[in-house]
Formats: sequence, structure tokens, C-alpha cells
Amino acid sequence: MADEKHESKRSCYSRHKWLLAAAAILLLVFLAAGFSVRYISFVSQTIYQESTSHLEEVLYKSNSMLKEMVRKNLTYLHLYNGFLKSTSNEDEIQAYIEEAQQATGFVDFYFLSYDGNYTTVTGETGYLGLQTNLDEKLSDGEDIVVNTALPGKAPMLAFICPETQGSYRGFAYDAVAITYYNDAVLRLLDNSAFQGNASNYVIYPDGRVVIDNSVNRKEIIYNFIAMLRDHSDLSEEQILALSDDFAQGRSGNLRVKLGDISYYLVYENTAVQNWTMVGLVPVSIVNASLDKLWFHTVQIVASIAFGLAVLIILLILRRSHTTLRRKDTEILYRDELFQKLSLNVDDVFLMLDAKTSKVDYVSPNVERLLGIPAGTPISYRAGDQPNNAFSLNVMESGEVAATGGTSGVVYGVTDKRQADPQSRVNTFVHVNHTASNPRYGILLCINGTGIMNSWIRRNVTQETLDYAEMNRLAASVPAGSEGLSVVPFGNGAERMLCNRCPGAGIIGLDLNRHTTAHILRATQEGIAYSFRYGIDIMRGLGVRPDVIRAGAANLFLSPLFRQTLSTLTGARIELFNTDGALGAARGAALGAGYYKTRGEAFAALRRLEVVNPAEADREALEEGYRAWVREVEKRME
Repeated sequence: MADEKHESKRSCYSRHKWLLAAAAILLLVFLAAGFSVRYISFVSQTIYQESTSHLEEVLYKSNSMLKEMVRKNLTYLHLYNGFLKSTSNEDEIQAYIEEAQQATGFVDFYFLSYDGNYTTVTGETGYLGLQTNLDEKLSDGEDIVVNTALPGKAPMLAFICPETQGSYRGFAYDAVAITYYNDAVLRLLDNSAFQGNASNYVIYPDGRVVIDNSVNRKEIIYNFIAMLRDHSDLSEEQILALSDDFAQGRSGNLRVKLGDISYYLVYENTAVQNWTMVGLVPVSIVNASLDKLWFHTVQIVASIAFGLAVLIILLILRRSHTTLRRKDTEILYRDELFQKLSLNVDDVFLMLDAKTSKVDYVSPNVERLLGIPAGTPISYRAGDQPNNAFSLNVMESGEVAATGGTSGVVYGVTDKRQADPQSRVNTFVHVNHTASNPRYGILLCINGTGIMNSWIRRNVTQETLDYAEMNRLAASVPAGSEGLSVVPFGNGAERMLCNRCPGAGIIGLDLNRHTTAHILRATQEGIAYSFRYGIDIMRGLGVRPDVIRAGAANLFLSPLFRQTLSTLTGARIELFNTDGALGAARGAALGAGYYKTRGEAFAALRRLEVVNPAEADREALEEGYRAWVREVEKRME
């Protein structure tokens, strides 16, 4: 029989070893996958931010050069206007302008009328085709920078200044202008970044293109927004948001797909004529070096993950092997112990599973020695206070049970494993505790409670009153016992007082006022004060009783004690028709399967009474409690 059990255990541990290893590997795979997703997301976002940041730097450089060109040429125009104001000699004007043209490199100088007609310093006339309403702009006295086109000439950028009006060679002019070919402007807007694959555009808020500095140009773009609407993957909502950014002069960036190619699109306000400068670069060009770094990083991370996986598997296998050897040793020890215990026919012994605490074996002589039939399952075991809590169906975190016999006990259930550093209360594993659903009981024990009440009955009333009569007589005295106080600690050291024994005593006795009734009430209040003192310790450990359940027995048979305890703690007290014996019987029946559920086991449990705090007594009892605490602390000094 021992050999069969040994083989069964060994097989179980072997399966457990491989299940543990498989679970660890699966967990590692999930963790690696989760990390990879997070890492890829992080790296992708970082690459996007770094790439657009680089592109923004390039765009900012081009934007700065454009603004400097506009500023410089408008300044030249104002200087030329100053000269025109100082002379009307046409030969001097022509010589001055020709000298300026050689110095600055502009294409031509124009005397402009409000309708766009012009004459040059050499007397050539014509119409300057402009992309704006010149009359309106001139009337506002604004400097103007605008695209223009003349028959037979390449597109040009015109700089117009309306500062001076006059007449030249009989032509009445309202402004003067100089022009540059767009190619000359583009040379200033260096697009050599990203191996010459960056395209730059200068556009109006409505998308009309002022300067087109695109690479691999297949067709002229007249309106940038219209181009995006026709050829990009942007939704109409995104295009409208982008148009609004252009109109409001905002800067930004986004990723856009044109045809089969993805681009980074970066835009920035130029502060010139409400223009916006736009940069467009293929993602593959910008990310070339970062993609290479990303590839090598993935290789390194994958290698590290693989190495860790191998290491963890080896550690699991080694640990499983060690555990298996230890279990084999334990089984051999149990077999040897079994053989030795079986030699003594007058001892009953049980063998328990070390982890689950379930009974594996009961010696067959249990029937002969104890009268318990062989094969009877041992289905429930508990200490007295965990059993009392079970009898009241106190099983879940936050529920509290209490008793008031010779000593008093408060037992609160929690799902957190914690202990009092001063050991004033004790923590136990509760009867329904499991590893996956932990339940712990925090136990407060007060030695001097019911024993104090019985001492008063023997020595003060001389046993002439039963407990019911004592309760009625005590209730005739108002709350607080008119200044009389009883310390009940006379039954040995008190754990909640750090194992000190302050002794029992009657404090504040007034021989002219206090009676036996006062002593009876002060005794029950003093016991309730000790409960409150201990419950405050439990509150510090996270047990906050809103409801205290108790069986209808001992001190809880006293209406005065129940009401006083409820008022002092602020908790509702519920009285039930049960005791520890009934609780143990229910636990055994539930464990043996007689009851299918806990609800079925406690179907007959009845709540007999509910006691709520008496607000009218609270002030007197709190004052009495504070005086009682001072007396106890004085005794412990």
C-alpha cells in the first residue's frame, strides 16, 4: 500500500513539474509578446518624433532664409523709394536702378499702376499678371509679395512697395516693384537635406502655391490642399483641420500617403503675407538610419529574450528536480513513520496533507478506541474562536463576530495577511482560507470580562440576584454610572495591554451616592470599555466593524451590555440563535457534502435581535470611556 501511494505521489509530482515548466514558458511568451508590442509602439513613436523634429529643423532653416530674403528686398524697395522722392531726373533714376540691379540681382524694376500696368526704367510697358487684387492691397498701403507671370518669361516673385507715387516718362505710378525668377528664390531655399529628396512649398492660407520647390515634379501644383484632397489618404475631416491650421498660422506635422508612398508632412507659418511653408519628405528616406538602428535593436532584444527564456527553463527544471527529490524524501519519511505508528494498536493517528490539511489516512483502530466507525470522514476542524465565527456565518472580509464568556473575544475576518507588531491581537488562517481566496481572522482576547461580572454577583450581591435581575437593576442607573468606573482586568496578564496586568478595581466610588445598581452598571460598562479599547486596535489593522454578530449567550444576553457596546463602537449588533456546537456540526456536515452550499448549511440560522447605537447615551459613555482609559494607562505606568 505504501509503495502504491509512493508511485502515485511521484507521478503527480512529475506531472506537476512539467505543468509548472509549461506554465512558466507560456507566461514568458505572453510577457515577451506584451513587451514587444509596447516596445514597438514606443520605438515607432520615438522614430516619428525624431524624424518630424529633424524635418522641422530643415523647414525652419528654409523659412528663416525666405523671411530674410523678403525682409532684405522690401528694405531695398524702401531705399529706392527714398531716392525717387529726391529726384525726378529720368537719366539719374535709370542709372541708379541699373546699378542697384547689378548689386542685388533682381530681374527688373517696375513702376506700377493700381490696375497692374507697368513701365520699366527703359520705357518698356506691359501688364504684370498678379495673383491678387492689387488695387485693394495698394489702398491699404501694404508691402506686397506675390507671384507674377509675364508672356515668354519664367514665373517670378514680385516685391511691391506703395510708399511713393509719381510719374515716370509720363506714366503715373502708384507703387514700385522688383522681381526675381522663382528658380533664384528656390536656390535660397536649400533642399539638399535628405539627399535632395525634400520638397518645399510656400502656400497661401487657401492652399494656392506661391513657390513650388518639389523634387521629381511630374506636374505643376497650383493648390496644395486640392492636391491632398485628390491624391492623399487623408479624410475630409483631416484636410479641413489642416486647412484651418494654415488659415490660423499654426505649425504642425502629420503622416500622409500620396499614391503608394508615405510622407512626413511638416508645416510652419512664415510670418510673411500669411504664407505657410510646407515640407514633404518620403518616410523611407527620413527613417533610413533609424530603421537600421531599430532592426539591430530588435535583434539584440530577441537574443536577450531567448537567453532569458533558456535560463528560466533551466532554473525551473533544476528547481523541479530539487523539489521532486525533497518530496521523495518526505514520502519515504511518511512511510517509515506509518510503519512505526502502526506497531502501537492503542494510539489513534491521522496523516494530513501538508499543503491542503486534508486527512489522507486515519488509523483503523479509531472505531475500537473512540467508537467512530472506520471510514468516517474528518471534514471540519477549527479553533474555538474561528469556529464561533463560522457558527455566525462570519466568513467574508469585513465581517466580525464576538463572544462574552469568562473572557471576551472579538474576531474580524480580512483578506489581507497582516499582524500587529506589538502582538496585542493575533492573526489566524480562517476556516475558509485558500491560497487563491485568502481569508484571515484577527482575534482580540480580553481575559477580564464575564469573570468580572460573575465576581460582582458572588461578592457584591452575595448571589441573591440572578443575572437577569442584575441586568434590570443596572439598567435603572443612567449611562456613565454617575462617575463610577470599573476596571475589569483581574484575570491575569492582558495581551492587548502588551501582556501587562493592571489589576481590577472600582474607581470613583461615592459612599453617599452610589449603590449596588451603580456598581452593576459600571461593571458592564467597564467590560464594554475594554471591548472598545481592543476594537480600536483592530481598526488600526484595517478591521472596521460596522456590524458585530454574536450568539444569544453569556454577556450578550444582557440588553444593557449590548446597547452600551453598540453605542461605544458605533456598530450595529446582531444576535443569532446559534452557538459553537451548532457551528461545528454545520461545518462537519458542509465538509462531508451533506450540505451542498454554505447558504444551505446556514438556512436555519435566524437573527433574533438588532441593536443600534443609542445617541442619547453617547456623550456620557464617551466621557466615561476617556476617564477609564486614563485610569488604565495610569495603572500601567
